[in-house]
Amino acid sequence: MNDSNVLEREQIKHVAGEPFYVVRDEGMVFLVHERWSLMAMGSTIQEAEEDLIRTAQLLSQFYSSSDPGAMTPDALTLRAFISKLTRQKISL
Repeated sequence: MNDSNVLEREQIKHVAGEPFYVVRDEGMVFLVHERWSLMAMGSTIQEAEEDLIRTAQLLSQFYSSSDPGAMTPDALTLRAFISKLTRQKISL
């Protein structure tokens, strides 16, 4: 995203019940979740959502191989959040 522009958060898109800001910049759509610093992008909202789900699937692979007993409370919450995203169906 271009830092020289002031980007407006146009709306909120809920994915798996979680709020993501929709930001448009230079012809791209970004979905941004502030708490987890999670972002996805595409040329449309649907493409950005698909990118988000793919990213969540990759993160899920990492967390599935991690020992929950060794995780911090925040890491466990993020793991649950990622799990919820991976079960999300793409909205058309």
